[in-house]
Amino acid sequence: MKQKKVVMTATKRRNCQLDAAAIAYYRRNPCIAAEEILGIKLLDSQAFLLQSSWDTPNCCWACSRNFGKSFLIAVMAILKAVLYENQNIFIVSSVGSQAKETFGKIEELVLRKGRTAESIASLKDIVANELVTSPNNKDGFKHNPESFSCEFWNGSHIFTLNSNPDNVRGKRSSVIFFDEAAFCSEELLAIAKAFGAQESNFQTSTEETYDPRKRPKQLPLQVVYASSQDTMDTTFYKNYKDFAKQMIAGDRNYFVCDIRSYSLMYLSAR
Repeated sequence: MKQKKVVMTATKRRNCQLDAAAIAYYRRNPCIAAEEILGIKLLDSQAFLLQSSWDTPNCCWACSRNFGKSFLIAVMAILKAVLYENQNIFIVSSVGSQAKETFGKIEELVLRKGRTAESIASLKDIVANELVTSPNNKDGFKHNPESFSCEFWNGSHIFTLNSNPDNVRGKRSSVIFFDEAAFCSEELLAIAKAFGAQESNFQTSTEETYDPRKRPKQLPLQVVYASSQDTMDTTFYKNYKDFAKQMIAGDRNYFVCDIRSYSLMYLSAR
């Protein structure tokens, strides 16, 4: 018996087109995505950091304590995972507990519970429905002592890594967040930075008609160093200085910000 051919209806096709247009719009406007997908209204300084760092390969955030670096890392990691397919996002810190604490903020924002969620009355449950769950893991968040993780239906993952360099080798990522990078060892920073050494746009084929120039460009591999400033002999300060020179010279592959406590006082006064 001949099977009936399944044809997409005009209504369903239109819905798919609208979904694709919405995703493309949110990819261009992450601050609006944070507001409409997550229900989070960012401060002006946080929105500036998110928009400026969104598609910049090398970022350095030098921010005073209590600015909300870990919170912003959580927001950016969630949006990257939801809006782009097959992302491997790693959160690294000088100690494993710091990375897991940042991951905990992701969990609180998505599940709308905990101290972080209590301060945001408008949080939405959209992202919670995008997590891969199972009968043994009903909320989608895994708490393996070696690495906390979660997986999304579009193939994206978010992982934490502990501070032992031997447990970090051999990984490959799309985005790496260093939380409190000024206090990470040079060995850990060097090893973890190599996660993004592979060219994201590389692809080959045996077909004679294959032309890599016609292939859409992939999202650039990204490294974000976020920390309060420490001494001038740290790797974080060296990156801060080198990235700033590149940004001032007009290289759009670099972004540096320096947000101090009196800057926040000025913003709040306005």
